[in-house]
Amino acid sequence: MASDDEMTAREDLALQVCRELRLAGLPASIENTEEESPIGALIMVENEIGDLGEVTVTWNSPIAVNRSMKSLSGINPVKHDAHLASIMCDAIIRILGLAGFAAREAEDDMNPYLVSVSRSK
Repeated sequence: MASDDEMTAREDLALQVCRELRLAGLPASIENTEEESPIGALIMVENEIGDLGEVTVTWNSPIAVNRSMKSLSGINPVKHDAHLASIMCDAIIRILGLAGFAAREAEDDMNPYLVSVSRSK
């Protein structure tokens, strides 16, 4: 478990990441467990010390709307959502890299397009 000081630093990092993604034109918000997941970049502060990094980012698209629209057009909605998540993962990594953060694709089997962000060394 991260210390209180480390959690404060991670929360500050999450705010910086959110600001940079918004400046790049992406909808972005910091995770709030009391709210439904918003559309766009969702930034999460990790409270464990481990391989994921200090802050993670994932892309949320309006799945219910996308799936109903895609099913009408014959597009496989699961493949389309995965392809979109892959594209946005790459874009988020590049945007945050340009802003000076250390961003990489996290090694998380349960969330393959999760971006791990930490302070640049």
